[in-house]
Amino acid sequence: MLSSIADESDEKNKVNLKSVVVTSTCSALAVLSHEYCFEKGKEHPEIENKMSTKEEDKTYREIRHFLTKRNMITSCITLPLLLFLLQFVSGTDGQGSKCTPPYVSIDSKCYYFSSEKASWNKAYVDCIKKGGYLANLETLDEYLFVHYKLQEMNNGLFYAIGARDFNQDLKGGDWRWARRGFNSRLSYFAFGASEPDGTKTNPELCLGLDPNKNYEFVDIPCSTPFRYICEK
Repeated sequence: MLSSIADESDEKNKVNLKSVVVTSTCSALAVLSHEYCFEKGKEHPEIENKMSTKEEDKTYREIRHFLTKRNMITSCITLPLLLFLLQFVSGTDGQGSKCTPPYVSIDSKCYYFSSEKASWNKAYVDCIKKGGYLANLETLDEYLFVHYKLQEMNNGLFYAIGARDFNQDLKGGDWRWARRGFNSRLSYFAFGASEPDGTKTNPELCLGLDPNKNYEFVDIPCSTPFRYICEK
């Protein structure tokens, strides 16, 4: 009996240790991803303000030294992909998955990839009914994670996401992420070649991800039914 309890305790300790290691590594890669995507590789001396534990701080410095020494940090795409692969292999998002079907976990968020088609407006409402909102890929990191997932799914399907043009009179439009009671301008440009290409006579005021353009942004007619991605 005592041996059984001891074995169970050892197993729990191993699981907890794995969780600490995975969480620390995920946190370190997330910070490095931000630095190399948005801050051109600048290391922060006040790193304790970014990492919540000494273990995460140590892991951050070790990974940064390892990758830099081997010249493996070549672009801001490398680190988000490493982070995604770690989470995929470990079966965790670094914080413990809180996603419930039909949502799936990607990074620290939950997404639903619809099988049904709907206009942008209907998709917007359907996502709210499903407890989320039409996906707002507000950062480059988030877009890269979803982009990688779509490539992994490899189903060749087109998906609408939660941005639209708020002012088609402006050159290039005024593209914003929209969700209930909130909107924010796009902070990065991921439109495909010649996109957006809507006109006043042929308006395309909503946003989608086109498999024929490597899931880059394309503008689409808001009334045309497409599959869509919800987020929560």
